[in-house]
Amino acid sequence: MRDELKKIAKAFFYYHRGFPYLYWRFIAAPRIYRAGVLEKPATRDDLSVHMLFGARDMLLACWSLASWYSVSTVHGRLFIHSDGTLTDAHKVTLKRLFPSHTCVDARDVVDEHGAFFEAHPALKKFRTRYKKFQAKKLLDPYLSSNARYRLVLDSDMLWFKNPVELWDALDAGLPRTLMMDDGAGPHSYVVFKNGSRLSEELAQFNSGVTFYRSDQFSVEKLTAYIHSIDWEHAKFTDQAAYATMFMPTVERLPMSRYIIKGTLTDDIIMRHYTNPSRTKFYFYGLDRVYSKIFSNHV
Repeated sequence: MRDELKKIAKAFFYYHRGFPYLYWRFIAAPRIYRAGVLEKPATRDDLSVHMLFGARDMLLACWSLASWYSVSTVHGRLFIHSDGTLTDAHKVTLKRLFPSHTCVDARDVVDEHGAFFEAHPALKKFRTRYKKFQAKKLLDPYLSSNARYRLVLDSDMLWFKNPVELWDALDAGLPRTLMMDDGAGPHSYVVFKNGSRLSEELAQFNSGVTFYRSDQFSVEKLTAYIHSIDWEHAKFTDQAAYATMFMPTVERLPMSRYIIKGTLTDDIIMRHYTNPSRTKFYFYGLDRVYSKIFSNHV
């Protein structure tokens, strides 16, 4: 409740869009739960799409997935990863909207993949003890799918056009891992146990979109990264871990089309509404996709 009150205050006093926010957040957005099937049939059996979220972000995630399915021309098998807070009622709704998805509960992953974690005790310790979402986002999509290509998406994004850069890379065999550009400047600086700091180049990657081949995911590199940082006491980001693990075959998507800040022009494919701009998701994003999505799925 306190977090929502802060968003309402920000909508009124910072953005001066208080009443539009109230309408889109509390009247229009919840209608997604009454929509029909939002997903589209898979077009690639070698592609899996993964999204991790919990009860707090259920509404955003449903709209994010709806906008994805409304514009993308390529579809893989959908995996929805619960952070452990999705209720049975949430899961019933998700099954109705996205009936073919596979639900992965984060609380079950360590037990279900016991052989992997026994073979990699450092990753088991990290996945078990690190309670924030980053450990789940790094490991669960890799372990849950057997697809050659894995696309990991954040739930606080809206899609406005077909992501052609992703599909061109897929057609070419995804020779390089793709991630977002931070756009607003590097925010992923981390300090390692030896006192060194993550390079500026790697700090500019954002993991809102992370697209990789299964053989590009290096368990050895990830283990080395986990050993190099005091993740129990210092700052840890999944995007820095991803970028370090995928080096040197990782590149950023064009920040002019996959944005975190900026104007929603006709060229924009997707906007990532990170926490500082989460309020805008509703009155400067959802208002642009609502009619296209909702009118087709009531």
